[in-house]
Amino acid sequence: MVLIICSINFFELQAIKGSAFRYVQFAFLLLAIVISMPYLFMKGGGFLTPVRLIFISAFISIFIASFTWDQTLIDSLGGTIPVLVWGVLFYLLHIAYPIEKIERIVLGYGLLYLVLYFFQFTHPETGYFVKLETVESSRGIVRIVFPGRGLFYFMSFMAINKLTTGQKNKWLWVVLSALGIIVTVMQVTRQFIGATMVIYAIHFLRGIALYKKVLVAVFIAGAIFVFLQTDNPIVRGLTDTTQEQAEEDGTDNVRYRGAMFFLTDLSKTTFNRIFGNGVPYGETSGYNRYYGWLIGNYGFWLADVGIFAVYAMFGVFAVLGYFLIWIKSFFTKLPDEYQYLKYYLWFLLLTSLSSDTIYSSYDLIATVMIVYIFQVVSTKKPEPTPVLPVVNAY
Repeated sequence: MVLIICSINFFELQAIKGSAFRYVQFAFLLLAIVISMPYLFMKGGGFLTPVRLIFISAFISIFIASFTWDQTLIDSLGGTIPVLVWGVLFYLLHIAYPIEKIERIVLGYGLLYLVLYFFQFTHPETGYFVKLETVESSRGIVRIVFPGRGLFYFMSFMAINKLTTGQKNKWLWVVLSALGIIVTVMQVTRQFIGATMVIYAIHFLRGIALYKKVLVAVFIAGAIFVFLQTDNPIVRGLTDTTQEQAEEDGTDNVRYRGAMFFLTDLSKTTFNRIFGNGVPYGETSGYNRYYGWLIGNYGFWLADVGIFAVYAMFGVFAVLGYFLIWIKSFFTKLPDEYQYLKYYLWFLLLTSLSSDTIYSSYDLIATVMIVYIFQVVSTKKPEPTPVLPVVNAY
């Protein structure tokens, strides 16, 4: 699916930065969105209304950024296109795209993610897929936050699900399940490590006897405690970072202050407070220059404040859309083989306060496919039980 590689910006391959590929990518994404729009108001329940709220909010924000911040429509569209990919869900529903094919595609992209990540990890002196200034070793290991993480977590949660539901190629799911933890730890982002471990624990404790849950929980807690007591450089890096941030009072924490600013101070008018401000984007955009000033002077990054950034850019209805998706994920029953859909959405929820996982181009195409499968599986009507003919014995 070409849409995937375009959505994640070719894994941020630095060799094509600023080339004609950027225009091809923009055109392809725009075409996919335009083709999908006629099906935006198709009939159906489930996740359709929440996704419409997010899509329409993002679409309206293009014009809001232009009218209230004097950002050109082209710049506003360029910044918003990654979020408008939500609309592709309606086209997938229209053509009834096979779930099995999506799983195979995600597996392929997930494996590619692993290959490229380890290649970049072993060549940190050259920025093949990341900017060199983002590569750091202050947390005890060469820290490379690799683009395309949504596909990686989609694959990881699918792997633990298939591992315990009797699927073929069990060795593959064992390896991928382990790599889901290993690579997350190697990227040394505390909230991702914590969220991943919570999801893994939920899965492997699910459906077993209480005493077994206690034993497994004690074992996991003990293993974590022993790991934290080792002189491991990763542990030292995580501990130092945690201590540095713990020294800041809650209200002085830069992420807290940033969240409060985007929640209460960014919007100029009541209209902006309801419908958002749009995405700051473009070299000539005064709005984007102002955002750059906020970063340079205060360290206020939209990417650090999660759902508050969604509110600041797209308004209250987009936030409502996300919360409706999460609520439905808790109360909608799924077959055992599709529990990974819930795990992925819960992972987004766990990381939604201090990261950009819910709206980043690195994650959104994976999120769209997850919600698509969730919609199809949860609204699929059970096949009628065949009625056997009555045979007269006489």
